[in-house]
Order: sequence, then structure tokens, then C-alpha cells
Amino acid sequence: MSHLPVFAVDGATLRLANLALDAYAQRHRVISENIANIHADDFQPLSLNFEQQLGALRRAVKDGVPDTVIDRLVGQVHPYAVETQSAAQPSRPSERLDDQMTALVFNTLNYESMLTAVGRMESIYRLAITGS
Repeated sequence: MSHLPVFAVDGATLRLANLALDAYAQRHRVISENIANIHADDFQPLSLNFEQQLGALRRAVKDGVPDTVIDRLVGQVHPYAVETQSAAQPSRPSERLDDQMTALVFNTLNYESMLTAVGRMESIYRLAITGS
């Protein structure tokens, strides 16, 4: 019995978790840029499209596609900043600032949670390999 498929999924999981950490760091930069430009007359906030790019990966996992396909899809996720398209933009800079500060706090919490999860996964791997 081969254990390769388990390692392939674990490898994809760890790669995706590390990619998520990078995306949260990139989102932090995007939000910081939004905050820095909040008072500009032509201010158009940016967002990161990480979650949108995960759509194909989520469908593949749900449909039970082979591990090699999942691994390939993880490799195709490359988040980037896009202009936020919203019909209900706050009219005052203070409202926009509140929205961006809320997004910054939410992103920080997500980053910390993902960092904890990656640390625990690595601890489990270390325990499985070394026994301690």
C-alpha cells in the first residue's frame, strides 16, 4: 500500500497554508496603501483576490479530483490587488477609514490564526518523524 497520495495532499495543504500566509501579508500591504490614500479625491480602494482564486480549488476538492490535480491548482493560485467595485461606497473619508481599519484588524486575526495552524501542522509532522 502506497502512502504517496497522503503525502501529496499534505504537501498541497502545507503549500496552500503558506500561500495563505503570503496572501495575508500582501493584503496587509494593500490595506495599508488604502489607508495611506484615504483622503485622495479619486480614492478607489484596492482588495486582494485570493479567495476568488480559490474557487476552482474548492470545486476540485469537493468533486474529489486526483491529488495531482489539486497540487497543480494550488500552484496556479497567485493573488493580486484589484480595484474594489462597490455600489455603496462610503461618502466620507472617516467612514472609509473605519472600513479599512476593520479590514486590517480582520486580516491580522486571520494571519495569526493561519500562523498558528501552520505551526501546529509542522509540530505534528515533527512528532511523526522524530517521535518527540
